[in-house]
Amino acid sequence: MYSIFDMKINKGSRGFLENIKYFPKSCKWAMQRMKWGFSDYDIMDMDAYLEELIPDMISRFIDKQTPGQYPVNESLIEKAGISIKEYEDLQSNMSEEGETKRKEMAEKFGQIWEETLARIIFCFREQDERICTKQNEYINNYYALIHSGNKDEEIDRKYWDRERELEEYREKMLKEGFDLLYTYFHCLWW
Repeated sequence: MYSIFDMKINKGSRGFLENIKYFPKSCKWAMQRMKWGFSDYDIMDMDAYLEELIPDMISRFIDKQTPGQYPVNESLIEKAGISIKEYEDLQSNMSEEGETKRKEMAEKFGQIWEETLARIIFCFREQDERICTKQNEYINNYYALIHSGNKDEEIDRKYWDRERELEEYREKMLKEGFDLLYTYFHCLWW
């Protein structure tokens, strides 16, 4: 996930001496990633690691996927608005009309597949509160009050109510992302 030369590794910018201190550990983590596919560093903060890894892998999957190739499963067929019987009949129809309908259906499946992958990426990226599309608009006022030493019950209440709303939203996105990943798990191949 992180390069051994990455200067930020979740800690913010570090100085030259601190980077030298972390260099042996970074080398160790790089070797562990080559051997196991993950490192001790990755499992220290596994939720953050996975919320970055899953959308990045799916983005890469989209980039490497052969155009026109997409999986077909019951969920995609249902999203396309046809029954499984209609799909099977369409596959067995070898006439010119059947060929035209198959091409139209292939385009529709491709579009649905791309939208589904984009939704999985979106759901997992919404977990990261740094890049989530919804933010707490009371955060600046709340921290200004804390630093000034003043107390304002209304801003305090608004801040924590908004934090609860955002937490519920992120949990909803996480559940939706994992539900989609579960539904299309066996479709993630090229």
